[in-house]
Amino acid sequence: MSTVILTGNNRTITLDGSQDYRGPGIALTSIQGWYETPNPKVNTTSRNDGDGGHDINPQDILYEARVITLGYRILAGTDRALALSLLADLDRLVHGLVDCRVIDHGRDAYCAGGYYARSLDQKSQNPAWQNITGSITLVYERPELLSYRPHRFQLLASRAADGATGVGLSYNQQGYITYWQGTPNASPSVMEIGTNRGRFGLAYPLAYSGSSDMGNVASQSAGLLRNEGTSRAYPVFTCNGPFPNGVALDFPSLNASVECAQPVYDVPLVLDCRARSATVGGLDVSRRLSRRGFPVVEPGGTLVVVLRTGGTGWVDCSIHDTYM
Repeated sequence: MSTVILTGNNRTITLDGSQDYRGPGIALTSIQGWYETPNPKVNTTSRNDGDGGHDINPQDILYEARVITLGYRILAGTDRALALSLLADLDRLVHGLVDCRVIDHGRDAYCAGGYYARSLDQKSQNPAWQNITGSITLVYERPELLSYRPHRFQLLASRAADGATGVGLSYNQQGYITYWQGTPNASPSVMEIGTNRGRFGLAYPLAYSGSSDMGNVASQSAGLLRNEGTSRAYPVFTCNGPFPNGVALDFPSLNASVECAQPVYDVPLVLDCRARSATVGGLDVSRRLSRRGFPVVEPGGTLVVVLRTGGTGWVDCSIHDTYM
């Protein structure tokens, strides 16, 4: 049986579904609306001439809100005060957004941002044994089930590029002293020691990212996101500065990009692909987006992410396996 963890209003409530659970506490007796899909939300148009209706675009197959019903039993023995206290703990989830996490034989997923209501099925009180039963209803306007642990990686900006403009490698910048050694155009170039630290150009000795046992060079500015769920997933990119002139992310497999000119310093810039928005400290700065190619990762699919912006910042990339 599953274990359900409800989180909201800075509180966490656990409903234990194990067969040998005897309390005291709250037992999970049933769960509905979790393993089935929500009701479909599809607009159709009947044919005036001919059978049936017009063909449906797969992108138009949508779903209603997810409604989850949890059966519960308060196990408090003969302690009436404890029974009422456990009920009060449940009701501290009212007037708040509630996350519902279900752990079931290795599958660990959650639904985010729902609201809570509770019913009581018991009609009479047993003074000898306080087993109170009822049901909890949770409604989620975002119906996706998300893996509790996301896939994550970090992209590092290329330090060999100009952090402000991303112009790439640059030679013979001011402050770098180089000269020929031997015959001009037929001998190595020498750089003076101590002049290789500046805001532009190469810094010697060069440091390259490591390589795997297969000999493939790993790039610090590119990574791969994977969705192992059954429904489309939406990545989130958290950009940590300094990025004085904003951030640019490329998605080569989609021939798309997201570019935001918002400067990034102490407060991260968050690019949310589901909301198709850019925020800094909760403030919407989507007006600074110059390219809005927010990607979607199909079930079983992958997405290559490339950080095009140079500098000293980094981007945390995350995605959840997503189920409907």
